[in-house]
Amino acid sequence: DEQFSHVIQLSKGVDHPFLDDLLINFWEIVESQKPVLFPEVFYVIKTLWQKGYKLAVSSGCSPRTVNYKLDAAEISPYFEITLGTDKNIPSMIKGDGHFNLIRSHFELSLQEFVSNTIFIGDTNHDMLIGENAGVLTIGRITQKNRYELLNNGGTLAVNNLCELVDLLIN
Repeated sequence: DEQFSHVIQLSKGVDHPFLDDLLINFWEIVESQKPVLFPEVFYVIKTLWQKGYKLAVSSGCSPRTVNYKLDAAEISPYFEITLGTDKNIPSMIKGDGHFNLIRSHFELSLQEFVSNTIFIGDTNHDMLIGENAGVLTIGRITQKNRYELLNNGGTLAVNNLCELVDLLIN
């Protein structure tokens, strides 16, 4: 929402109430589309879940949008906790807020969380969030982020999440 608002406000004459309506309409359009996953995501998530890994989602999208996307992609059953961002609730913000909720859900001390968590993302912001939390952070390389992920705190970058399965299971 913040990025969207910033871009829209760069145009002259956009007032705040109009911006709220645009945001609502934008997320309604997002929720009407079937999400596009990286090709390997379903296999990787299902495999990790079958091997006993506890999976959680921390997203910058609204909680409603996160749940819609996971359901539409048919991967929601594999996640024990799914968190979207609600900027009006400090604990419901991607990053420290979500990490604290995940730690609490899995009843982990901070040290246990840091030593047992892998945070996977595909943006520079994800890499910074993971680095700030002190957890192993892995970037999923795309054509758009290829040269930036590791420069922004990622511990490791992979071209395909199947590499993660190979690292964890083999």
